[in-house]
Amino acid sequence: MGSRNLKIFATFFGYHIAKTGLWRYGYFATFFYRTRFVSLIPLLWGLWYSSLKKYPRDLKSVDLFDYVQKKVRFEKDQQFVIRLL
Repeated sequence: MGSRNLKIFATFFGYHIAKTGLWRYGYFATFFYRTRFVSLIPLLWGLWYSSLKKYPRDLKSVDLFDYVQKKVRFEKDQQFVIRLL
């Protein structure tokens, strides 16, 4: 999941770097201006899909879903006990 999310962020930032360069020299400036906030939608959808849909499906396909849930619950409980002490 981490590498998939990193690729999503790299694609997002790469697009914006290329867009900034093209915009600065006047190429597609009107298009980029009119669609300046549209790139946030695919970024948020990609992160949501990767984290909440694809990752659990991958864990279930290799029978690790229950183990990861128990591990996360154990770590949360452990942090809670450490805060109490």
